[in-house]
Amino acid sequence: MKQPETLSRIEDKKYLAVMILCFLYGGFSLFLSAVGAYTIIMFPQEELNTPPQFIISDNNKDSTDINQYLTDRNEMGPNRADRMRFLLPFSFITSPLTIVFVISGIVAFLGGISIWNLTRRKEMKKVREKTMTKFLLPDEKKIIEVLQKDGYESTQTQITKESGMTKVKVHRAIQKLEEKGVVEKYKYGLTNKIILKKDI
Repeated sequence: MKQPETLSRIEDKKYLAVMILCFLYGGFSLFLSAVGAYTIIMFPQEELNTPPQFIISDNNKDSTDINQYLTDRNEMGPNRADRMRFLLPFSFITSPLTIVFVISGIVAFLGGISIWNLTRRKEMKKVREKTMTKFLLPDEKKIIEVLQKDGYESTQTQITKESGMTKVKVHRAIQKLEEKGVVEKYKYGLTNKIILKKDI
């Protein structure tokens, strides 16, 4: 009995470690993407004020004069600046690196949430199982075992045969289980169909 419990604890620790890594990576990548987008959107002036690389050719034909560039830029004024303010954030957001970073961050974050939900469900199931075993009578436990063996559903007649109990005992035990919300009972021809709830 101790061995499965130890294995279960090791498995839970692995899940916890993976979940923490997912949250850390997801948070880090989304935070960096947000900071990058904020910097580009709020402070594009540095980019706008940086002059382009000036190409000086040997024959001086295609050379660009820095003074001419600055004059042209001042003449174009707000229109060019507005276009650049729009294009810089757009190019940052649509760059492959940013897209990969954001998507991987979202996937990691969702993975962390999924693992958290899985571990929480497992813990709740264990608690339910312990609670149920404390409050169930031996006859009720026997019926649950038969239902689990038969794939969570069976007829009342079949349960009577497999459990080796009398019809009266089976009827009473099923009635108590139904009151406790452990099983559901439906009319099925001359007998009843008993369904064990899967979260039990």
